[in-house]
Amino acid sequence: MSLPVTAVIPNWKRDEETEKLLSGLDAVTTIVINDTGRDKPIYGRSIAKNQGLAQVKTPYVWFLDTDVVPPSKDAMERAVNLLDSRPDIGAIGGQIVNGSCMVESLGLFFLGKCSAQSKGFSMMETECIATCNLMCRTRDAMLIGGFDPLLEWGEDKDLCLSLLEMGKRLIILEEFCVLHYFSPKGRMARLDAVCRFYADHLRLWRRHR
Repeated sequence: MSLPVTAVIPNWKRDEETEKLLSGLDAVTTIVINDTGRDKPIYGRSIAKNQGLAQVKTPYVWFLDTDVVPPSKDAMERAVNLLDSRPDIGAIGGQIVNGSCMVESLGLFFLGKCSAQSKGFSMMETECIATCNLMCRTRDAMLIGGFDPLLEWGEDKDLCLSLLEMGKRLIILEEFCVLHYFSPKGRMARLDAVCRFYADHLRLWRRHR
């Protein structure tokens, strides 16, 4: 049985990774936003995610990157059940990097700070969830206005900060964490990425300080 979830997946030059990811998402509806830019993305990640969000018809939206290994269907069901039963929870997610679950705090000027968490914690509250793996209520994402189209970096922090300002809690669910293997075609591969990273985080700080 299909879950009431739509996965939104931006894709730029990662067709093989996208196909591999989709093979593990039979239990949910999927929307892939393909960016056709040759040298750099035309849309940017925020615009791509907003295009996907606008097409979602299910109660829950699940933002995913292409370079992750998705959790099991049982873990997907657990995440849905938590959101069903806990209106105080705004989003669920988590990622595993080098064998450890990464817990992200907002850090100074919202630049972010990650720490590794040993497995076995089951469920943990956090300040931020990366949109390589974030599930939330579609109505909440729409109420916030989706993602700031001017942000190429920190769009997930912007979403999480808006959820926190709504009084919602952010939860890392161990069994729902994805294995994030980081594609060599990621955003940091571009030369202009560092300058844009700091400019976008300054925009975040001004909005949410």
